[in-house]
Amino acid sequence: MSEIDDVVERFRRALLRRERQAASEMTRVYGQAWKQIKEDLARLDADYQKAKAHGEKPGWGWIYEHNRLSAFKK
Repeated sequence: MSEIDDVVERFRRALLRRERQAASEMTRVYGQAWKQIKEDLARLDADYQKAKAHGEKPGWGWIYEHNRLSAFKK
């Protein structure tokens, strides 16, 4: 194996290692974001159920927020 082949192989390995690290970090961050979205949707649902129990209708803010967060589920 020539010196250039060694350099290319080291570069390839380093690139793959960084790619795996980036993919792991993206998975971790997306997982945290999805957890927060699910918690926010649960809070909105609880607010809706509470308002419904009192004979109230959800306001435009609730509808907007619910639609915005629900869009992430698609």
